[in-house]
Amino acid sequence: MEAVDPAVAAGEDEGAEIYQPPCVLPEKGYWFAPTVFTNVAQSYRIAQEEIFGPVISIIRVPNIERAIEIENANPYGNASSVYTTSGEVARRVMDRVDA
Repeated sequence: MEAVDPAVAAGEDEGAEIYQPPCVLPEKGYWFAPTVFTNVAQSYRIAQEEIFGPVISIIRVPNIERAIEIENANPYGNASSVYTTSGEVARRVMDRVDA
């Protein structure tokens, strides 16, 4: 896919680790393998741009404050998810994230 391929290539070039599960994609239509990037820095293209494909970037952070800063610095109105075993932490994050 002409928009997704360059973004994924940039992620690899910038040093992110890529995982794409083995899968058979249909020959007709516009398909792209599900892609997960780890070891992503906030400055990487894959963290700064919307990629219209099944691509996710995971950014590790040292604490909740840094996660909120990164999320709120994103210029897009993307959805957010909070995964925690603490309802208190989830509410605190939800109240401060602009998503």
